[in-house]
Order: sequence, then structure tokens, then C-alpha cells
Amino acid sequence: MSFLAYITRPHQLKKTSGPTERRVVQNRVESEQDYEKLLSEASMENYLRAIEKFTFYSSVVPITLEQCKVLLGEHEKFVQFRQKQKNDLEMKKSEKTTLLPNEFEPYKAWKDENELQQLVSVIQEAIDRERVRKGDQSAGVFVRVSTISPKDAVMNNPNFAQRITEAEQYVRELERRENICFESDLNRRLYALYIAGTSGMNVNSGEEAVQLLLESDRTRQEFESKVNLVDDKLLNIIVREWSDFDVALEFRGFVHNGRFNALTQYNPYIYFPHLVKQRADIEKLVRNFVDSQILTDEHLRHMGSFVIDVLLVLKPGKTFEDDVTERIEDKYDVKIIELNPLGEMCGACCFSFEDDRDQIYGTGSKQGTFEFRMVEELPPFIREKIETSWGQYL
Repeated sequence: MSFLAYITRPHQLKKTSGPTERRVVQNRVESEQDYEKLLSEASMENYLRAIEKFTFYSSVVPITLEQCKVLLGEHEKFVQFRQKQKNDLEMKKSEKTTLLPNEFEPYKAWKDENELQQLVSVIQEAIDRERVRKGDQSAGVFVRVSTISPKDAVMNNPNFAQRITEAEQYVRELERRENICFESDLNRRLYALYIAGTSGMNVNSGEEAVQLLLESDRTRQEFESKVNLVDDKLLNIIVREWSDFDVALEFRGFVHNGRFNALTQYNPYIYFPHLVKQRADIEKLVRNFVDSQILTDEHLRHMGSFVIDVLLVLKPGKTFEDDVTERIEDKYDVKIIELNPLGEMCGACCFSFEDDRDQIYGTGSKQGTFEFRMVEELPPFIREKIETSWGQYL
């Protein structure tokens, strides 16, 4: 049974059989049809109810076909608007330099669209409900669509460069407080860029949410798929509880046939010395969460195979500045960010589906073993591996 079948039929339990002989594991993504099927299965609303007690509070906001069409049109207008700004600014510069977001005027013409103003209103209602639930009228939220987030759009924010500067100050303070060293200015900058890119997803209004959604090329592809669709693709906006966190504490795990086989830090490009120091405790905490809570939960234990992204978040009353010698399990809770079908469409982070297949699937010489990987030294040739759009900030 597929990932989707398991997760949408949580009460249809079945008996499990004993160990069977090893079989060859085929690629799950052999064609475009396979890819589209897995993407459909990865829609968050398909499994949100099943994981609700293990994840961040979330609400689903429907998006209409007409709103998708308008968002697509406004995205094209935004791209043209931004390109014209770039051309005008380059003409004024005496030498060619990188143009940062704070040099651009924000795109505001979309605000005249009635369809998008209606979308602003329903997202704002979801934000207001979340603020009432938390008892915090200033609480922000994280906004995404069913299968993907608009994280690429944060670079368009005029405050993005300032966010990086502030994040670099945080990294320096972290080094001092925990007596660690990030080894190079490039590694510090990458961490700061990661922090700035993530914190930029903290949305405080329906208007900010729509601005992100229409500027993102990632979500553009989803809206385009919905508009041009050959089948009834599920597409909604998911408004999720925001929690401040250390971006280094996001991890990806691989479960095959009900067994947790591998864990990796999510970002494979950054050396986090404070993670390396706490490697054993992090592994123990996450493995205990997956093995004793997820794989024994009545709604989740029969899913079979999946990829699980988790985040360590501060327990109530705890702060990042608390005693650095405090035990990980006393300071952090584990929460699910999202689930995905196990397959090559998911990034393997510090693993490789080609080179580490046996570890990921728990087969061959790796059957019955577990491995936790993290970046333990500065990765070589890192500049060449960074996406061009992000590399301009290095």
C-alpha cells in the first residue's frame, strides 16, 4: 500500500508478517507519472490530521482556480517589474556590482486585484485564529502551499540584507557563549544566510503571505500545475504556527518498512560545531521520538516507508541562552515538520540515494543498522554547490 493509502486510512490496520528475504529495491521515480504521483501523495493536508499531535498547529485555507490564475499573472508582472528595476539601477551604476533587495521598490500593483484581496482576507482570518489560540496578538505564522513553501521569495524582502547582518552577530555570540568555532567566515556567513532565509518566512499578515506566494518561483510552479492540470490536483494554503528555533536543529530521517534506518542534518552545506558536540544526545532524542512515538502511534505505525523531517524546538520556559551544559532532552521537544514518501524525489541531505541506498532502505550489509550523519568539517568547494541566487550573498 502506498504512503498516501496508509496515511489517509489510519484505522485500517493490518497484520504484519515476519522477516522476509531481501529483495532488490527499485527506484520509486522511474517516470514523470511516478514523480507526479509522489508529489500528490506529499500534499500536507493528506496527512495533517494524522500527525497533528506531533506537529505545529496548522489550518488549511482553500485557494480557488481563479486565484491561482491571478497569482500566476501577478508573478509574471512582478518578474517584469523587478527586471526593469535591475536594468534602471545598472544604468546608474558606474561599475557592475551585485544589486541587493534593499535597492528595489516592492511590487504593490497586485493589491488592486479583488481575487487576491479575498485571499488576503481568508489568510488573515487564519492568522487571527492562531493568535487567539496562542493568546499572543503579535504572533506570526509560517505559510506554504500543499507541497512546497515560498522560501525562495524571502530574498526579495528589502530587509533581507539587514537580516543577514543581524544573523551574523548571532553566530558570533553563539561562538562566544558555547566556546565553539565555525572555522571560517564563509561558514559563518552560510549559517547567517540560512537563519535570515528562514526567519523571513515569519509572516504577520495576510498581505505579507500573498506577497511571498506571488513572488516565489517555487509556488508559481504549483499554481501553474493547478491551472494546467490534467487531474484534480489538491492545492491549498497551509497556515502554520510559528516557533522561533535554531535552523541547525532541523533533521531528516528515513523509515523503510517500519524501521528507522538513517538520520541526517537537513542542511548538508554548513558545519555546525554545536551539533557535533551534542551528536550522541541529538541522535538519542530523535531516535526515541521516532521509534517510541511515531512508529508505535495507532495512526502512523502502518504507513510503511516515509521520509520524516523533524525540528528540535525549545520546551516552554526555555531559552537559547540557558545553561549550555543542560541536557538536550531537558531543553528541547521534537516536532514533525512534514512527511514525504520515501523516494529519490526527496533530497538525501548528507546521504545519497545512489551511494547509500542500503543504509536508507535498511537492506544488504546495512540491514538492522542505524547511521546518523552530520557535517563534521568544512565542506570543500562549497561556493560551487550553492544555488546562484543565494550565492550572491556570499
